[in-house]
Amino acid sequence: MVDNALAAASAALVCAVPLDEVADAMGTAVLSRWRMDLVRLRSGALVVNDAYNANPTSMAAALHALVRLPARRRVAVLGLMAELGRSSDAEHRAVGAEARELGVEVIGVRVPAYGGTTVGGVDEVLEALGTLGDGDAVLLKGSRVAGLERLMARLESSG
Repeated sequence: MVDNALAAASAALVCAVPLDEVADAMGTAVLSRWRMDLVRLRSGALVVNDAYNANPTSMAAALHALVRLPARRRVAVLGLMAELGRSSDAEHRAVGAEARELGVEVIGVRVPAYGGTTVGGVDEVLEALGTLGDGDAVLLKGSRVAGLERLMARLESSG
């Protein structure tokens, strides 16, 4: 989100918005629902809920954010990146490869092209994740059609 914030600040400054107003606005900005929302579960696990949308660039950014979190285990639960056309499989494979290069375990939800573990739905994701606790960091990322917000609701209700 830093790039977006810098672009917004630059545009405001070009439009002669006073710097103190720009700074105040940056300090009170609220993220959209399901976009890089960092949640600590009761179990102590960290979840980055970015279940709103996904494309190759945002996937890479989210993976890099995940590896910056203090954790012993990092897992990316990745849903479909919709609307990629003929490059879809190649783009999904590239994201999976990048995750593995970063040391991130991959659970693909109905997308075998990511590599790693492929599951069919929320119950299978929960089974693949196992017991989450302090030292675990999980990224949920996919296009809206993946419905990963349902997984987030289950994670919050269970721990």
